[in-house]
Amino acid sequence: MVDNFDFTKEYVCIDIETTGLQLHYDRIIEIGALRIENNKITGIFQEYVNPRRSWLFKPGVTQINGISEATVRNADTIDKVLPRFMAFVGDSVVIAHNAKFDLDFINAELYDNYAAKSFSNKYIDTLEVSRICFPKAPNHKLSTLVSYLKLSAKNAHNSVDDCKCVYELVNKIFSILLKDGKGINNFVETSNYSTARERAVKDGEYIRSQMNGTTVFTEIHKRSVKIYSQQDLGKMASEMHPQKYEKALFLKPEPARDDIKRILELEANSQIKAVLFKQKKIDKYISDNIDSEYETAYNRWSLEKEAFDKEQEKIREQEDRKSEQVVREKIKQIAEQCDANNEYIISNIDRALGCKNFPYHIETTYEIDIDNGIVDIKASLPSIEQIPIEKYEYGSIIGKKKTQKDIKFDFVQCAFSIALYIASCVLGITPKIKQVFVSEFDRRRNKDGDLKDVFVLSVKFLRGMMEGIDIPNVRPQEFCMQFENRCNITTTGIMKAVKPFEREIKI
Repeated sequence: MVDNFDFTKEYVCIDIETTGLQLHYDRIIEIGALRIENNKITGIFQEYVNPRRSWLFKPGVTQINGISEATVRNADTIDKVLPRFMAFVGDSVVIAHNAKFDLDFINAELYDNYAAKSFSNKYIDTLEVSRICFPKAPNHKLSTLVSYLKLSAKNAHNSVDDCKCVYELVNKIFSILLKDGKGINNFVETSNYSTARERAVKDGEYIRSQMNGTTVFTEIHKRSVKIYSQQDLGKMASEMHPQKYEKALFLKPEPARDDIKRILELEANSQIKAVLFKQKKIDKYISDNIDSEYETAYNRWSLEKEAFDKEQEKIREQEDRKSEQVVREKIKQIAEQCDANNEYIISNIDRALGCKNFPYHIETTYEIDIDNGIVDIKASLPSIEQIPIEKYEYGSIIGKKKTQKDIKFDFVQCAFSIALYIASCVLGITPKIKQVFVSEFDRRRNKDGDLKDVFVLSVKFLRGMMEGIDIPNVRPQEFCMQFENRCNITTTGIMKAVKPFEREIKI
């Protein structure tokens, strides 16, 4: 996220193409980036990525971005591409359209391949900014904005082409900011900026999203993954088959006698100086040499073809073995997920509830009832002081101060969004988890001025009601209210204390 930014200075536009939208299942298959300095493109990065998971290439994937399994077959894997991408970007500010999608995938790959590393560059999301700068656009998809704003770049779900679209979109946005004369707080420093920052600081870390930081708190459930049933996982495993390597064809054409004849004719013309009977001498030169020349050319072509075919067969054997191994590993992972033991469940819960998965500080504790498939989670909420105090009206690029009621209702939405996200992460670990109790508490001062943990929301999430649901697109409060819950919210948005659900846990 950007505190202070000048569009005329250096930045990098990035875009990725993936096999799908599921962060914990799909993979990156192309990375593109443009370096911009003084409003000019000074560097281009584009690499395909071999995900080593051929089954991810469903027909719809290729239709969207034009990338097939054959396209990336000889590309490097992500562990080799990422260091080159990171070196290209350096510490520049990053700009992307729907930046969260790109950065989540990049950080997931960094975590899987390098554990301790993360992509921590400051960034700007043109999707969020465009909603405010271009309120009359039909929608704010990149393809729609390209047409609506009559940008010259073409949006074709190609990483570099999309980066060019973002680059032109940035120029449009910058022109609006210059025209306005006041700028946007998140990009240009203002007199109120430091005060707003102080109010939003917790544990020394400034938490703010560009344009409308409220969504960081109220929409964390949009990071949720799809929850599969045991039957769905079994079907997924049974339908996984190794992708057979398609050997490349030897495209060099077989020598033709007519071509040899034309070459010999040119040679004869250059070598025979006589005028009399020149054509007869040329014909004789061709006749004397064509058989041997054709045989030499054909033998050379045959040797090249034989060597090429042998190399392709060697590659085929290697790639088929790799594909078989990948499928075996994925089927094994699904089997482990379905037959999860205590150690598997605990380690994955620890990872799901780890601090790296939240953009702000949250404390969690949990207990497990293995026999009944129940996980009981207690989680702290961010303090209400962290909720951004500014809001942006539709069509305005100037932030307005929220009312206390607005902030309180944002906090309510934050509580439900976090509860839903936690439940989906834990239920997604294994079908053996049937219920997740999420009870959230807020730290409040009592009459004596001491801080106390006060529970304000408790929900019993049932697996059967969440399998197959597109969780990122539900309304968290409405969705959570379908489950057995305990909450007491006043008409002014105050979350009163409730008694959390309790269960006798069998460890």
